[in-house]
Amino acid sequence: MYSVRRPSSQRFIKQYKSVSYKFHAVHGRGHHYVPWKDISGWKCIRCGQCCREYIVSLSYYEALILALKHNAPIIKMKNKYYLMPRADGSCPFLTKIGSVAYCRIYYERPTVCKLYPFYVSNRPVYGKASRAEIIKDGETYYVYVDKVCRGVNRSKNIEEVVRYYIELWKRYTKTT
Repeated sequence: MYSVRRPSSQRFIKQYKSVSYKFHAVHGRGHHYVPWKDISGWKCIRCGQCCREYIVSLSYYEALILALKHNAPIIKMKNKYYLMPRADGSCPFLTKIGSVAYCRIYYERPTVCKLYPFYVSNRPVYGKASRAEIIKDGETYYVYVDKVCRGVNRSKNIEEVVRYYIELWKRYTKTT
């Protein structure tokens, strides 16, 4: 049986607090989710901000694969798995060439990374439900976008992007 590597919990907690403090000092409250109808679009600009500022939560399966295949530093706290950030708070798989951010495991990156900056739910969570609601294939979904992301409002493609992220979310929720 395989087990997930567990770096020092104390080191993780210290880094988590440091990253959390740094992010909140710059951005105020961390994530700032708004209904998808309140923005015009989204396009990843490969700034890497999300790879530097957030702690990555993982499913057990993702943690196991990353630990075994990529020797990723994984920690388990309160029955949840996290990717241990570097000392500077960034993702261990983040690489930058010039000003462009790259993920060294892009095609195998965790689901939370694939879904960011979108948050999809079966029920309303933030703000006016009618602004977040979308009906796709006869099902009602509520979609929110993190306005902290620098790629928000960089395009005019929001409905197309939202429909794509709903499909991605549906695939993820079927496997967890």
